[in-house]
Amino acid sequence: MGITAIFYLFAGGGITNGIIRNISATSSETERRRWISAGTAITVLSSIALAAVALMLALFGDRAIFGKSGYGLVFVGIAAAQVLVGFGNLALAYFSGIGDSRTFAAVQIVANILSLLLLIALTEGAGLRGAMLGLILGPAAIGAIALWCFSKKVPRHNIFHIIWDWPLLKDLLSYAAVMASSVAAVPLAQLLIRIDLSERLGWEVVGYWQAVAKISDANMQVIGVIIINYLLPQLSSQRDAASALRMLSHTGVRMLGLFVVVCGLIYIVRDYLILIIYSKQFLAAADLILPQLVGDTLKATAATAVAGMLAEFIPGFREEHERRRRG
Repeated sequence: MGITAIFYLFAGGGITNGIIRNISATSSETERRRWISAGTAITVLSSIALAAVALMLALFGDRAIFGKSGYGLVFVGIAAAQVLVGFGNLALAYFSGIGDSRTFAAVQIVANILSLLLLIALTEGAGLRGAMLGLILGPAAIGAIALWCFSKKVPRHNIFHIIWDWPLLKDLLSYAAVMASSVAAVPLAQLLIRIDLSERLGWEVVGYWQAVAKISDANMQVIGVIIINYLLPQLSSQRDAASALRMLSHTGVRMLGLFVVVCGLIYIVRDYLILIIYSKQFLAAADLILPQLVGDTLKATAATAVAGMLAEFIPGFREEHERRRRG
């Protein structure tokens, strides 16, 4: 899970936030197409690079990561899925950027349900190896459905052509740098924590911690979707910093207040939630939920602030780009 999370976070180059921010900040269809074309160039290059890294790990690194050999096919599957996941992320970013929340939500709901059913079927049919294959193929299924919807909504197929517009590429890569230094820290930290806990306290404790961490992941995924796919486009569409700041303070405070209420409800029904999701053998994990929820609240607050900074990332970039084009 940690390996797939890291690779798929960077699928397409980690430029999702940059695509959403810049597409939502312009009303020109021509400029939107240029941003997607610039994103296409980065997606192709990053897919090749990430696939190469995955294949190298398949040949030489599976024992170092998994503790024993025989897991090389995990990396082969990740390598094969890179392009599909990357372009799926690009299509979803386009829907978010233009404010088509209905299509974005429909893709996410349908694709995640199909991904879950695929995971269940593979796990029942092939055990642990089937479960690992399901974790690899699930995000690829999301990418496939996103691209199918994109082809229906945006019939101009040449929108995915490559352009080498350095100012646009530089801007999108700056968002990839933010992704590398922030979002990727969570799965990397979880990998290290998992190894440390297993060595010091045993795998039973790892199971309790992982159970609570997965509840946290679901909780944070909801707030993350709202921040990135609603709040960020809305902030980016504001024409001055004062308007964006007012919107951030009003919408952000209400959103965080609702998040705290949800966290409170999760804590109240924590025992029932564990029984529903896992089993009574995991009830000991209930003691870990409160500190996890506190941490989630801090993460949600930080993510909201980051959305405000991303909305005004590289101030004046659009004006500079327009001057260069006219000049």
